Amino acid sequence: MVRRTRDWVSKTDMTQYVRCPYAFWLLDKGQIDPADIIDEPQRQRLLEGHAFEEHAVKEISQASTTPIAVAPDRKQVGRLLRDDIRLLGTPDFDNPTLKLYGRPDGIDVASGALLPIEVKSHKDIQRIDELELAFYWMLLEPYRTRTDVSPVGRLILRRGGHAELVQVPIRPHRFEEVLRLVEQVRRARRQGVRPRICGCTICSRVRRDEVQQAAIQSKDLSLIFGIARVYARCSRTSASPPGRISCAAMCTRWPRGFGRAATRR
Repeated sequence: MVRRTRDWVSKTDMTQYVRCPYAFWLLDKGQIDPADIIDEPQRQRLLEGHAFEEHAVKEISQASTTPIAVAPDRKQVGRLLRDDIRLLGTPDFDNPTLKLYGRPDGIDVASGALLPIEVKSHKDIQRIDELELAFYWMLLEPYRTRTDVSPVGRLILRRGGHAELVQVPIRPHRFEEVLRLVEQVRRARRQGVRPRICGCTICSRVRRDEVQQAAIQSKDLSLIFGIARVYARCSRTSASPPGRISCAAMCTRWPRGFGRAATRR
């Protein structure tokens, strides 16, 4: 059994970091509970999503002659990874080289091509969906026996009240983005994360006063209405003190975006 250190990153680690680096860090350090991250409307949507996932698996299974639901048994799954079947329900997989681990919702084995499957309760393909498929494609690489297929994944989306299986090409920049995010997760664990103003439940409700005070003290650009934390982070320059950048520099580098954001109030 693989011994995982703090350098190992799961898909859930990555997606939580994407939503809010500070909330991810607090959760990873045990300073907040998983229940703190979601509010009641989000909790209701999660319950609806889980219900759809169960329905979708049944619907897709009935529409195909190949799906097989398996127990989380590595030996059983290992015997099936060369067949032309669709696995729904799998154990955790590890990629020791990249130090990734996780469990896709399913795998289209495709005679060893191992195409990851994710079930989503929305109807349109989203950026986070493509990131998850890219993560799982890399995760399954040590188990893949076919190299004659281009990276592609499957999404089961809710469209018209029914589950629809959609093929999603995984483009190179998504792999690059996943690797970059994985490194950011590791850096966050080593160095911590500075609070920034954002709209997540933790930063806007649970830890709102703390986050606002920290942002004020560091003169963080996320205090400016309309400037997301990503732009605030990117706008820091080596010539400026930490967390600061001159108005002239902002106007020079992003004249339209920062001009609108600074004058929108």
